[in-house]
Amino acid sequence: MTNTVTKRVKPPVAINDIFYASAGNLLMSTATSMILYDIQQMHIIAEMTTAPVKYVFWAPDMTMVAFLSKHSKSISIS
Repeated sequence: MTNTVTKRVKPPVAINDIFYASAGNLLMSTATSMILYDIQQMHIIAEMTTAPVKYVFWAPDMTMVAFLSKHSKSISIS
């Protein structure tokens, strides 16, 4: 590993945090929502309005995700 940049992704909106979603996808946290973003096709797959998220937990089969923020919890089922 040489720590070289192989790909740059410009987020579609201003983001606070980035979380793992799956191969080729990222979860991006904004001040008012969570965005599922496809980094290969460079487009938003889904968006969910939430409080600012601090932690993301995926089910082992990646069909459900839980978003935890300071005062709320949200669960999304695909």
